[in-house]
Amino acid sequence: MFDITDRKESEYRYRSLVEMSPDFIAVFSRGKIEYINEAGRILVGAASIEELIGQSFLNFAPSHIIERIKSRLSEIDYRNKEKISLEFQVKRLDGESIDVEMAATPILYEGRFATQIVGRDISERKKAEKMIQNMAYYDTLTGLPNRNRFRQYLNEVLNKQETQKLAVLFLDLDRFKIINDTKGHTLGDLMLQKVATRLEDTVRNEGFVSRQGGDEFIILLEDTTKEKVTNTAQRILDEFAKSIELNGQDFFVTPSIGISLYPCDGADEETLIKHADTAMYQAKERGKNNFRFYSSNLNGIPIRKMELENGLRKALEQNQFMLFYQPQVKLTTGEIVGIEALIRWQHPGHGFIAPAEFIPLAEETGLIVPIGKWILRKACEQMKAWQNAGFPHIPVAVNVSVRQFQDEHLIDYISGILDQVGLEAKYLELEITESIMQNIEKSTIILNQLKEIGVLLSVDDFGTGYSSLSYLKHLPIDKIKIDKSFVDDIVYHSNQGMMVKTIIDMGLNLQFVVIAEGIETEEQVNFLKQNKCEIGQGYFYSQPLPDMQMKEFLRVHQSASPFEVKKLG
Repeated sequence: MFDITDRKESEYRYRSLVEMSPDFIAVFSRGKIEYINEAGRILVGAASIEELIGQSFLNFAPSHIIERIKSRLSEIDYRNKEKISLEFQVKRLDGESIDVEMAATPILYEGRFATQIVGRDISERKKAEKMIQNMAYYDTLTGLPNRNRFRQYLNEVLNKQETQKLAVLFLDLDRFKIINDTKGHTLGDLMLQKVATRLEDTVRNEGFVSRQGGDEFIILLEDTTKEKVTNTAQRILDEFAKSIELNGQDFFVTPSIGISLYPCDGADEETLIKHADTAMYQAKERGKNNFRFYSSNLNGIPIRKMELENGLRKALEQNQFMLFYQPQVKLTTGEIVGIEALIRWQHPGHGFIAPAEFIPLAEETGLIVPIGKWILRKACEQMKAWQNAGFPHIPVAVNVSVRQFQDEHLIDYISGILDQVGLEAKYLELEITESIMQNIEKSTIILNQLKEIGVLLSVDDFGTGYSSLSYLKHLPIDKIKIDKSFVDDIVYHSNQGMMVKTIIDMGLNLQFVVIAEGIETEEQVNFLKQNKCEIGQGYFYSQPLPDMQMKEFLRVHQSASPFEVKKLG
């Protein structure tokens, strides 16, 4: 006789944990279900556990998955408690398919070899990832493929290309900025939608039309000739000679079109797009509302682009850069909880240059690294000065580019600045873009090192570039920022903010703080609050302000009721 009380108690505790587990747990032997817990019964939609015992695994999983499990399990030793992990679709008893992630391991069950499976339903996560991926490849305003999808498609075409000629047409709308600035973003968005429709109708099945962002569009023409390209470009110009009617008014916008040809103007997508962009500037220099084929002639290089590139090299030493600041506000109370630092360039000849124009140039030339260092130091010094003046201790957010992430001295530089300025690391927030996912291994190392320093990390323009949630949830991210284009959808799009709601829900589920940028209306504020978005920034609260005006904004806000924060700037 043996005392088996402890063993029985251990078995009871184990069975209790298994039965109460929210994950489904099952044991299979000889292809049939030997055991399944309550969560498993619910997952497959059975009326009772008894209904499932003895059923074949083939009733719930595809045969190729079963063979894959068998093959993998045959290669491992159950004594070492090795396991395999898979994602696949399970077919419920009602015929519906759901996505599951599952870990399987060989075990001894009642004295014979069997397979134990532990898993969970990941259908909602898969739907969310699919939506994010769709958002990453299609422009939410016009429905056209975006720059990511265009580059992907062009690469696909080039990879199977043999001798046929391709053409890349880069379009920029000549008078759009005037209309957008004078008539407002709402009408500007309607204009872009009309332009997208007109381009698709004009090109029809002959080309692949995409929106690059702003008022820029790119068209790919396949299996073409220079004569055919010329006819298409002229047809586009002719179409835009007609007015566009918006809200009962007639507006005229004309395109400047730059064209590059494969293979003579480039053999890869980067070169073809760059040369089409260069040709577009040539078209603008020659009076706009026309098209130009790319020429390697030095005189054809866009004059403005050359001037800006040369000017960038002198801008730092001649103190032409300045920082503007935009408050980040807690939506429920109006309390200022952060400030974003935004660079501005006052060119001696061209006046203020928009960041959208000079930042890509800085990235291309590598000047973004010294410029980024200047921004970090200036923002930290200013935040420390405001703290010393008695203003609230809140973080300042600074954008960090992918190019800066490639600088091996980035971590040391940030640590050095914080020490020299005397600013606590928790008051510096670094905003990164989803493009860092392109080198996830290196980025993860750098982000973890930054986290060890103690700085805050946020993902800027979330949703405009595809981030696998399986990566994102493992990164030391504190916040995600919803891009303005999605916030605009709350008011101006038929989906009535469903994408914003999806991003907020995902962010909160992953335990991130969610910030909405580009807020312009009270309707947007109310929608964001109703959907539990915590923080916002945008013209509704304040435009970006120079340091002295931001200081006054802080002073007035400090003495005002939090709910009076609107438009203090």
